[in-house]
Amino acid sequence: MSTKKNIVRKSGTIALATVLVGSSLLSTLPVNVFASEAALKSAALKSTALTAAPANATEVATFAEFRAALLNTSVKDIKLTADFKVTASFNFTTQKNLYGNGHTIDMNFAKIGIAKADSVNRVEDLTMTNQNIYPLFWSEYQGVQVTYKDVTSSGQQFVYNANGTTILEGKITADAALEEVFQGTTLNIKDGANVNFTSSSNCPAIRLYGSMNQEANSNLKVNSKDISIYGHNNNTQITLAGNMDLTSTNRQAIYTAGAGGNMIVKTGAKLKAVAGDLVEEGISITSGNLTVQTGADFVATSPGQQGTVQTGGKLVFENGSNFAITNTNSVGSVFANYAGNSTNININSDKGLSTWDSGLINSEIPTRNYNNFTTATFDLSGWAKGNLSQRNLTSNSAQFQSQFVSKTTAKLFGGSYALTNIAQTTIEELTTDSTQATGVAEPNASIVIKNAAGATLGSGAVGSDGYYNITIPKQAVNTKVTATATSNGISSSAETTVKQAAIAPTTIAALTTDSKTATGTAEPDAAIEIRANGEVIGSGTVGSDGKYSITISQQDVGTRVTATATKGSATSSATTTVTQGDLAQTTISALTTKSTIAEGTAQANATIEIKNSAGDTLGTGRVGSDGNYSITIPKQAAGTVVTATATSNGKTSTAQTTVVRGEIDDTTINKVTTESTNVSGTAEPNSTLVVKDQDGNQLATGRVGSDGVYGLTIAKQAEGTVVTATASLAGFTATASTIVVRDGIDQTTINTLTTESTSVSGLAEPNATVVVKNQDGTQLATGRVGSDGLYSLTIAKQVEGTVVTATATKDGKTSSANTTVVRDGIAATTIASLTADSTVASGTAEPNAAIVIKNAAGTTIGSGTVGSDGKYSITIPKQTEGTVVTATATKSGKTASANTTVAAGQDIAKTTIGSLTIDSTSVSGTAEPNATIVVKNQDGTQLATGRVGSDGNYSLTIAKQATGAVVTATATANGKTSSANTTVVNDSIATTTIDTLTADATVASGTAEPNAAIVIKNAAGTTIGSGTVGSDGKYSITIPKQTAGTVVTATATKSGKTSSANTTVAAGQDIAKTTIGSLTTDSTTASGTAEPNATLVVKVGSTTIATGTVGSDGKYSITIPKQVASAVVTATATKDGKTSSASTTVTAGKELAKTTINPLTNDSTVVSGKGEPNAPIEIKNAAGTTIASGEVGSDGNYSLTIPKQTAGAVVTANVTKDGKTSSASATVTKQTAGTVVVNAAYYVGYDTNVKATVS
Repeated sequence: MSTKKNIVRKSGTIALATVLVGSSLLSTLPVNVFASEAALKSAALKSTALTAAPANATEVATFAEFRAALLNTSVKDIKLTADFKVTASFNFTTQKNLYGNGHTIDMNFAKIGIAKADSVNRVEDLTMTNQNIYPLFWSEYQGVQVTYKDVTSSGQQFVYNANGTTILEGKITADAALEEVFQGTTLNIKDGANVNFTSSSNCPAIRLYGSMNQEANSNLKVNSKDISIYGHNNNTQITLAGNMDLTSTNRQAIYTAGAGGNMIVKTGAKLKAVAGDLVEEGISITSGNLTVQTGADFVATSPGQQGTVQTGGKLVFENGSNFAITNTNSVGSVFANYAGNSTNININSDKGLSTWDSGLINSEIPTRNYNNFTTATFDLSGWAKGNLSQRNLTSNSAQFQSQFVSKTTAKLFGGSYALTNIAQTTIEELTTDSTQATGVAEPNASIVIKNAAGATLGSGAVGSDGYYNITIPKQAVNTKVTATATSNGISSSAETTVKQAAIAPTTIAALTTDSKTATGTAEPDAAIEIRANGEVIGSGTVGSDGKYSITISQQDVGTRVTATATKGSATSSATTTVTQGDLAQTTISALTTKSTIAEGTAQANATIEIKNSAGDTLGTGRVGSDGNYSITIPKQAAGTVVTATATSNGKTSTAQTTVVRGEIDDTTINKVTTESTNVSGTAEPNSTLVVKDQDGNQLATGRVGSDGVYGLTIAKQAEGTVVTATASLAGFTATASTIVVRDGIDQTTINTLTTESTSVSGLAEPNATVVVKNQDGTQLATGRVGSDGLYSLTIAKQVEGTVVTATATKDGKTSSANTTVVRDGIAATTIASLTADSTVASGTAEPNAAIVIKNAAGTTIGSGTVGSDGKYSITIPKQTEGTVVTATATKSGKTASANTTVAAGQDIAKTTIGSLTIDSTSVSGTAEPNATIVVKNQDGTQLATGRVGSDGNYSLTIAKQATGAVVTATATANGKTSSANTTVVNDSIATTTIDTLTADATVASGTAEPNAAIVIKNAAGTTIGSGTVGSDGKYSITIPKQTAGTVVTATATKSGKTSSANTTVAAGQDIAKTTIGSLTTDSTTASGTAEPNATLVVKVGSTTIATGTVGSDGKYSITIPKQVASAVVTATATKDGKTSSASTTVTAGKELAKTTINPLTNDSTVVSGKGEPNAPIEIKNAAGTTIASGEVGSDGNYSLTIPKQTAGAVVTANVTKDGKTSSASATVTKQTAGTVVVNAAYYVGYDTNVKATVS
């Protein structure tokens, strides 16, 4: 070993590096090491394909950046963007995740270590070259964890994590030339990992200080010169669940040096260990135990004198494990014991055991086969042939117990490797045509085929997959043929009787005159011949699937066509008669009222007939050989349905079309003038008519009359306008147009008017009379239009919204125009109503105008500015009733005013007085705040006086008054008064009652003073309920149940007066008896009867397994978990504080029917067998993947479709019902595909090459 075992020296190295970090090293950080926002964006663009690194990982491209990132305590994730070379050694002190991004770090034999205990680190997607024995991320700190994924390493060492945990994921390839590939406390190889270690050093490839765990579905391959796996300390733990392949050229495959320790090869795991040490053991768990579990494979080979497998404690091969142990040394043995206590060896194999003595390991036949062997136990001491001692041997096999000697046994095979029995031979059915005898038998056995006379018909070897295929001559019907397989001196035979071969019946599918192919079924691979009228029209060979398809020439209607299959001397025929095929689809071209030719396409050479909808023949003829026809017909009326029918060989094909109009009548349009309000003319009767101007503007639309005349209303059009009328019907159109001519006076116009306008002007017919009126018809002005067509007349100002119309008249013709008067001033002012109490004047006015408030004397009493929203609010002094207040808004020299008359002020607040009784000594109520308050009786005698509070409440002391006295309270403020009175009443309360109570009662009820407080107490005076009596004098108060004999009292209180009543509690009533139905271990429901609506609890012992509520019908049914046999289940119902229970003892349930699975081959696509009727069934492969699922039939049989499985795969059928399962497995065998003779021994599941001869 190197000096690296000196842990103190390594700790000194870490301390030195840490000092450097704490001093000046950080000052060397380049300024661009830590990613800026721009750098992060750039990195994201450059590494979009990289998914492992977080988006915020720090990118590094040089060693300087790499070192700075490792030493920066704020950086956790680092991503490489380039390859680089390390130029200095250092350690870092914080957790790091290194994403190589496919790049390479040349470590240049430098040391970069982790100086932080319990830190969790990661290296991924990276290649490391020239590694030191202190490699990248080495550490001697406690609890350090480093995960490597998809990593390649070369140099002196891959991992040195002395006191921590190393995790390997993905593809790991590492070699070491100076020391170990791996050195550390804990090594975990994860599911799916593929690890390949190569060591050319004189150190172990793997040096463990603690434990190693290899998970299922992982692979570890180690090639080393020294020991492959070395357990350095005491209690080394090795757990194998995946595939481990160890080869040491010079030393042991596995060696644990300290005391204790264990190695477990778990179910499904495979271990192949090849050692090269000529003296020491191949595998040595020196003071510990080695266990090979059921379903595991264990193959070990060693040339050592001291045995192949050695332990100092126990060596166990569980039943169902497969093991092949070989020692190639001439004096070596399969087992050995470590010095000290003896080893206890326990061997189990339900397939027997095969052993070879020293010097005979190359023999194909074992020295001894222990066919009836299942188990043996013995103690072994010593480690070489000279001192091996076997004691206390016990076995179920008397042969093994008497013949097995450890020191002379150099080869031992058990489980599937044992050669103790051969498989049952089978032979497939033979017919008189058979020339191959096929079946299954012991792999690699010799096979001989004989007839009943004992004559050999053929011989050969069974393939390594267990299938054979031997050529034999055809045999006569009823000949008995036997197949005998022999291996290791053991034979197995099977027999079959030859059956007569026959060919399948021939069929031929129906043929028509269109048919160009004859199809059907016949004997597979037979010759097939198609004949018509004695002549061959097609021939070929039937497919191996028994189907044929032969090209033939088309045949005439009525021709008899025969298909004859021939195989050997046997024939089989079938005949069909040709029928007419489908005619080509007839077509007919569109027809109009002007058409005189009907044309289209149809069956070539067919007769063609054209008819109308009345069935009258319009024309006949023959379709041309090109499939076209053209028949002369008379013109038909629009809407007539015309049909073309082609006929040939009794079959017809029809097509039809409906005659449409060929055109519509011409459209006309009458003269249109500037005065026209109607457009008229003629067009196609009932057609749609649209009238437009030259700009495409629609002027009118409507329908032409059935007489072909139309007339539509339009607006007057200007002179020169082009008016177009278009008629449309059935897709046809007809258009006519005209130009508008002048017929009237010029169009009158009127210019815009505002509320300030005092004249109206515009254009009109020169020299015409013009009259101006408002919307009420009132004439505002009249005059004459100038010879230039202009007019201007004086009018009074008009209010906003007035419609003013100017009408010009000349030569009996008129033309008018109007306009609406718009405002040309500021907005109207408003003022809200005011009272003598008002201190604010508000209203609306021109936004942002100045506003002044004045009284009737013209004195300004407030001013301000109108808001931008047109509202104002101005503080003013109170005004006397009747005063006229005016608000005037002024803006841009314009004003607008409004006024209001001040109304009377508001009365003071209404006075109230509280009710009074003969016991009252104070009077209270509400009134105008701060008013004077006087209280008097009906005689006017003052009882009290005072002032109302600022909150509007008053309370004054008075003498008690007699019943019926009227007391009045009067408030006075600001010269106004408000009064209220009340009549004094007698206030005694009503007598209290309480209804009878029982021990079940939870409500106390009765009668008492309406709206009084009611309190319920028990005999001890404790309050058990309280509330308020209803306005109807009734009460109902919830109370806890009371014991029989308790005295309960109800007391009502109102206005200081009380009234009580009591009752004695009577006995209550018991609840119904509970029952529970019988239960079994299959039961998932507990049911029975109990008190209706009671709470139900189901228990086993003190454990509650279900709860619920009994139905109103007194029945319950509650889901429970299944219980074990003899468990006592108790159901307890509870209601009104009373309980009732019932119990039952759980009995055994029914087991599922045994599941079976029929044999499978690699060609099987159906799995079948038996199982529990109507139970769900799931089929899985060896990896646990579900490949089919369904349900077992009511007859207990199942059959499910599965994908083909590879030979050797284990297929398992799992049936589940009522929480129970039943399973069965079958190993897929290989379908016959030739003969394979294996020429050299090989280990199944490990060797990738087999020497064999294939024929």
